[in-house]
Amino acid sequence: MTVAAKQSFSDAPRLTCSAPVDPSGAVKLGRVVLPPEPTPPTRSPSAGTGRALRGVPGRTALGAALLTAAVVVIRGGARRRHIELRAGHVHVAAAMNTWTAVSRSLGLAALALLAFTLPVGLLFGRRLVARDRRAEVRAAHMTLSLSGLSVAVLHVVTLLGATQLAPDAARLLVPWRWPYRQTATALGVLSIYVVALLGLTYYTRRALGWRRWRIARRFIAVGLALAVLHVIGGG
Repeated sequence: MTVAAKQSFSDAPRLTCSAPVDPSGAVKLGRVVLPPEPTPPTRSPSAGTGRALRGVPGRTALGAALLTAAVVVIRGGARRRHIELRAGHVHVAAAMNTWTAVSRSLGLAALALLAFTLPVGLLFGRRLVARDRRAEVRAAHMTLSLSGLSVAVLHVVTLLGATQLAPDAARLLVPWRWPYRQTATALGVLSIYVVALLGLTYYTRRALGWRRWRIARRFIAVGLALAVLHVIGGG
């Protein structure tokens, strides 16, 4: 192709075909209207995640309740027979047959639930959990913590049934006031205060500041250590 031919070809008018487009997306060609191309349905990635996240607290609470019930059923009967056979505690066996046995079982269940929150919290705090699972792990951690604290409260409340030991609010809530194994019981009271107060700081972490809150949370292990000493000393 010569230079003149190239020049005449470049100067030729270009033909364009434009068809009117309907606001709905349909293309009009004369009297024929072509329907718009269907767009594939899009599913929000957060829809499935939201439904799965809503089920995490319920499943976690159900698991905590089943664990607590299993400990009460298994441990309660064993503890009741054990105390009745101990010659040195015959005078309190009647008071400790049912209520104290159930209370001890609830205390063990609460300790197990609260202890399990430590590795879960460490995994979450160290960012060892996948990003798409962090919300689920956080929900499970919070539910475990609240379940453990609730069972710990039941552990204390059920002692009101041991009427022969004359339980009252002062003996249950003030260290060294319970008449049976005072030191071990006092450690249990202190452990509940430490774990409850530090655990509930999660809801005030913004006011406390992230740095102070993270430092305070480390002392929950101290509360759990006191609870272990309470269990060992309480027999």
